[in-house]
Amino acid sequence: MNRGAAAVSLDAHPRTLDHRLRRAAELTGIGPGSAHGIRTLSAVVTRRPSGAWT
Repeated sequence: MNRGAAAVSLDAHPRTLDHRLRRAAELTGIGPGSAHGIRTLSAVVTRRPSGAWT
């Protein structure tokens, strides 16, 4: 939940991170700043590369 630390770990500018989070919310309708949004979006990000949805 720390925007600055997240941006550093992703090697992205904090404003870029903000834009990407806003865009994710626009596309999915899920707020990435809420506990529900974090759980839901992290589950999708984890599951997608596994190939389970192909």
